[in-house]
Amino acid sequence: MEDYKKRWSYLCQLLVKQFITCENQTVQKQYFAQLTEREQEIICIHLLTFYMARGGLLRFYSSCNVKQVQIAACAMFKMDVAVVGTLIQEGYQILEPVLQIWQGNTMQDLLCHLTEAEKQKIYLLDQSYRQTEQKIFLQAYSRYAG
Repeated sequence: MEDYKKRWSYLCQLLVKQFITCENQTVQKQYFAQLTEREQEIICIHLLTFYMARGGLLRFYSSCNVKQVQIAACAMFKMDVAVVGTLIQEGYQILEPVLQIWQGNTMQDLLCHLTEAEKQKIYLLDQSYRQTEQKIFLQAYSRYAG
């Protein structure tokens, strides 16, 4: 399965590099808007897997905008990894009130404003993601390589 992770990385490397090297968020947002639906999905899948590996859902939500979160969730459903699409949506429902109040939040900001029950739910969603992560790379490569 590590092979598919590497293949996926090579597949999206150039597109993601162009996206992340935009000089500021405004330019990045304009660049993203000009991309095709397929290219936007590739970037959002990359953002999901990248931030999940570096802090889980809290890092993903604090680093991405709502549109990117929605695109990532939709891409998971299209790739037949519905469990991940659902957990993205569930996590967002938990965090939406905090995300709306605390714009420009960090992962720590989100964590500080959650109840213990909400933190536990996010932790369980993170665990569910990790159990499915390999399938994401396999499905992403299979869907977007052609």
